[in-house]
Amino acid sequence: MYDAMHENRYSQKSLANAINIGRTSMNLKLNNKADFTQSEISKIVRLLGISDDEVGDIFFKPIVRKTEPNIVRSS
Repeated sequence: MYDAMHENRYSQKSLANAINIGRTSMNLKLNNKADFTQSEISKIVRLLGISDDEVGDIFFKPIVRKTEPNIVRSS
């Protein structure tokens, strides 16, 4: 999303202001420490001209949990 922000001349602060959230909240959301609401996503998509095809890649990346290998121990 940073590329789209740059292309449209939005900083974190200016985009946060445009969608009516705080700069700190925007930073947390951009760094995957908080989730965007549907309303925020809708506003960002409109402001940045993000295509429908890009929405999933930008806002809905799956989080894959790292697993530990199963270790078989003999008694």
